[in-house]
Amino acid sequence: MGTIAVFVYWRSLFNGFNVDDDALVILNTAVHGLSWQNFKLLFTSTPNGLEYLPVRDLTYCLDYQLWGLNPFGYHLSNLFYYLLTCLVLYVFLNKLLFRWTTSSPQVALFTTLLYAVHPLHVESVAGIAQRKDLVSGIFCFVSLYLFLRFRETKLKGYYAASLIFFALALLSKSTVIILPLYIALLELTATAVPGKSLGRKILPAIPYGAISVIVPLATYRLLFNVGVVSAGNYQAEGRIATALLAVFYYLKRLLVPYPLYFNHPFTGAATVFRLDVAIAFVALIMIVYLLIRYRRDNPIVCFGGFFFLASLPPVIGLIPASTLVADRYAFLPSVGFCLVLGWVLAAIQAAKRSAATAAAVMLIGVLMIFSAISYDRIRDWKDYPTLMISDIRHFPKRPRLYMLVGKYYFTKGDYRTAFEYLEQARNLNPAYNLDYALFASMQAVAENRFMDALHQLDQITVPIKGDIMDFNYQYGYIHERMGNYETAREYYRKALNSKERLYVMRINLDTIKNLLGGK
Repeated sequence: MGTIAVFVYWRSLFNGFNVDDDALVILNTAVHGLSWQNFKLLFTSTPNGLEYLPVRDLTYCLDYQLWGLNPFGYHLSNLFYYLLTCLVLYVFLNKLLFRWTTSSPQVALFTTLLYAVHPLHVESVAGIAQRKDLVSGIFCFVSLYLFLRFRETKLKGYYAASLIFFALALLSKSTVIILPLYIALLELTATAVPGKSLGRKILPAIPYGAISVIVPLATYRLLFNVGVVSAGNYQAEGRIATALLAVFYYLKRLLVPYPLYFNHPFTGAATVFRLDVAIAFVALIMIVYLLIRYRRDNPIVCFGGFFFLASLPPVIGLIPASTLVADRYAFLPSVGFCLVLGWVLAAIQAAKRSAATAAAVMLIGVLMIFSAISYDRIRDWKDYPTLMISDIRHFPKRPRLYMLVGKYYFTKGDYRTAFEYLEQARNLNPAYNLDYALFASMQAVAENRFMDALHQLDQITVPIKGDIMDFNYQYGYIHERMGNYETAREYYRKALNSKERLYVMRINLDTIKNLLGGK
């Protein structure tokens, strides 16, 4: 298993930094080395301005201590954490499955092999910023294993340790908040005691539920202050409709993980009164019914199916987020999918000699196909422009992709290449004139041409401009540089109250508040 994973991912060791790595690692001095000051910053603030994941960030501190800002070391750590994730997953599954089958090591191995090479995991392994999937996955599977040990031995120390590892997982990635559902699922299936009422069966999941509430509440204010979470303007109907479609979008991507892209063509739905949403709803009800109906005949399929469904609530649009779907979001749901597929292959192999050969051929075939797709995808993660340009090959008419590449080259000071891509973006969609004007204004400021910078902004006359944080911030910054402090303060106040973001600039609310408190 480890050999296959290393073969698939070794090329990632020679990739550079990529999406969000600037904010999380390169520019984030709070992860530059192991020190008490950095430890304090990570656990009491959000120094990266993006997310509060202090346990994940501690692994960056260790990397910096060992490697400085050499991306090779960070990718090596990612590969190590992924191998550890797969190992812990195998140990957990082997402990779980012996209750239902005498071939539990075989099913666990098949499942883990499929999991190790699945193409949807490339983003989590090749992306340094996505290390949160790996670290949280390790703690999550350890927590589940320890819970099984608790049920097996009745030793409360295992239960306490399981709770601690859950807290560590939650401080590594927030989507692990669904782990109490896993515990409830274990209690209703693998560790169920005959005659117990439903309430008593799920009682051990309550402390996990308490942690899943306490930790987010304790960090909510930190995240709200930097704009990571907000009240949002999302309608419940749209969230439900989007969630129903997303369930089957992930299922389709797990079954056929090709082609791969970073920016998915998934837009969701605004209403439940759509044929595809209605079909998704009926299909979901049928799946749940069948899983319950045949839970005693096929307990492994039942567990895998419900594990997949239990993993989805945080990643299918029910919770407002800037990204609706992503490959990395399938990191936990894919466990359930791979378990069902692994069990099917093991069941075929156990049927008879001819079927065993067929199962072996099927397993090797799937592993080879998944490995080839993953191996090839690693190239696209070489650096940020390579990743975005790979998406452009699939979606040449999506202007946002050109804008993102243009933004990257702009931050690197390659203005000529930047504006070539920005020009393509606004040619595809005139709305990107807003982005073009902002970048042109920023270039003018960098060259101390302040009147030209204002002119670039002034030529945009659409009313929405006044509601965009980026525009108000840029106006304020230009006037501050010109010495017009009262005017600058006025625009900074507007930026603080803005309703829209273009995310052309890296701005957070604390930055604006600090500016308002200045001259």
